[in-house]
Amino acid sequence: MENEQIKNLINDLLNKMTISVDSIEFLEDGFGGKTRILIHTRDSRLLIGKGGENLFSLSHIINKIIHKGQGVQDDPEKEEKRFIIDVNNYQNNLVQELKVKTMILADRARSFRKDIELEPMSSYERMIIHTFFENDSTIKTQSKGEGRDRRVVLCYNEEFNDLERI
Repeated sequence: MENEQIKNLINDLLNKMTISVDSIEFLEDGFGGKTRILIHTRDSRLLIGKGGENLFSLSHIINKIIHKGQGVQDDPEKEEKRFIIDVNNYQNNLVQELKVKTMILADRARSFRKDIELEPMSSYERMIIHTFFENDSTIKTQSKGEGRDRRVVLCYNEEFNDLERI
């Protein structure tokens, strides 16, 4: 599916939901190298929902429709191109806030040589944090808990840090 077709699909879907759209942009700055589809609207509260729940659902639905239109489900050889749906920069701001917050907490874990447990968060937010630290040898991450209480723990990697001091 081409960008213009995707733009029309999103416009049609949101119009059926009686949500006005000011503009739709395709940006190559999405988290994890994904294309970010930025929707500008005055009805952002409806699209984002509490804690971004509506936005995550909308993103899932739009990605499923796009993939069906591209025939990805019918042909396992085709690569599934994932998009991040963003409304008025909510997703982008969320990623930046998580990055700043977790980097401060990781520094705290290193300074005090202790594990730091974060508050419960969505699977998307946990994935973002795990990705931040995937190449960090001083901090490892793990998810802990069940359901809505699932959270990330920033684990101080004592073995590596002891070797570093030698």
